[in-house]
Amino acid sequence: MFQRIWAIMQKEFIQTLRDRRTLLIQLGLPIAQLFIFGYAIRMNVEHVPMAVADQSLDAARQDVVRAKIANIETALVRFRIDCGRYPDEAEGLRVLITAPANLGDTWQGPYLKQPELVDPWGNPYVYVEQGTVNPDGFDLLSYGADGKAGGAGGDADIYNRKR
Repeated sequence: MFQRIWAIMQKEFIQTLRDRRTLLIQLGLPIAQLFIFGYAIRMNVEHVPMAVADQSLDAARQDVVRAKIANIETALVRFRIDCGRYPDEAEGLRVLITAPANLGDTWQGPYLKQPELVDPWGNPYVYVEQGTVNPDGFDLLSYGADGKAGGAGGDADIYNRKR
């Protein structure tokens, strides 16, 4: 079996060497392609288009924070409707989850679940009874990725919208 295959290979090789057109096709075209593609594929990094993908997801997390702040605002309004007042700073946002002792039967919660009081960076939301951004109401904010007041970009503070 292998002798037959070897014999066919020898015959084809001899035929290729006799016929100049076949030899040109088998050897010349691959060499021409090497030159053409070699010229086209330069290894110069300056001509390679490049993009940088931002995988920090800060913009998406900021959108989540805004949506969660809106949910907490709604819960605070429901608390005010039920109890007749907003929570004070000593009670904080915990009052939306567990009933304070001084309210009795007026508290109709829980208004939120515990995980909703933590921003995507793992920091608790901050409740300020007398707001600075909202002077006629309360401020609700996240300190952003750095967990500290102030900052820019992904570290910027995110407040509830003005009322």
